[in-house]
Amino acid sequence: MDIVDPVLILAAERLPKVQAKVNELADAASEVSSGLADGAEKLSTRVSTASSDLETLASDYPELAADPRFTVLRKNVSQLSTDISQLSSRASSVADKVSAVEETLQGRR
Repeated sequence: MDIVDPVLILAAERLPKVQAKVNELADAASEVSSGLADGAEKLSTRVSTASSDLETLASDYPELAADPRFTVLRKNVSQLSTDISQLSSRASSVADKVSAVEETLQGRR
């Protein structure tokens, strides 16, 4: 028992500091994931507008739509949309994990 007591005392002394650091980390991760989600939403809106504008250009200028560079531009805008969607999904996943950590720390899990 004499060996366990000092370990428990040490753990009890350090636990509040560890918990505070974990809370700080959870808060920072929450801010980052929130910022990513907001940024991804704004980028998605801009890419959608750009894609729509490209389609209007292609409709108004069929010769432009036949240009290989225009085809590459369309492909790149489409890929950008996919990349933003993946980023948004990852941000959402991080937010869910941060929320789970916070619930665990608060004893709700």
